[in-house]
Amino acid sequence: MFQLLIISDGDACRSRIAKELLASFGRGMEITTAGLQDGYIVTDTLAEMMSDNGYTISKKAPVLISQLPEQYWDYVITLSKEAKEEFSNLALKYKGVVHLDFPEAKDTPEALNALYEDMYRKLFQTYRNTLSDLLMPSCTCGANTYCRCE
Repeated sequence: MFQLLIISDGDACRSRIAKELLASFGRGMEITTAGLQDGYIVTDTLAEMMSDNGYTISKKAPVLISQLPEQYWDYVITLSKEAKEEFSNLALKYKGVVHLDFPEAKDTPEALNALYEDMYRKLFQTYRNTLSDLLMPSCTCGANTYCRCE
């Protein structure tokens, strides 16, 4: 299983949206989210906006990056400039990293919908250009998508 870690400031908004979007783009990923700071919660406004878009967002307590067990990550995605800046200070083992910068949104339906739309576009592009090839099984004949050799 492809191990993907998503890091945001508080693991309560951007990371939760990213997890649901990436999971909807393709299979074969185990997605974990974590935040740099403690004290954030998933708001009812965010949960409702995601529900309106067809997703059930987890209201689990945010996880701090320091609470994660040490493991190897196939890819790490940071979702803010703060997460990108802090990334070099984290003792993570990973194969690849993608740094994205989404601004923190106010807890209003309009702001969260704008964030959702921006994240959808950029995360789909990241999935298509970077992650999807890594998730496809490689074959010996080179056909990949239409391969029947395995």
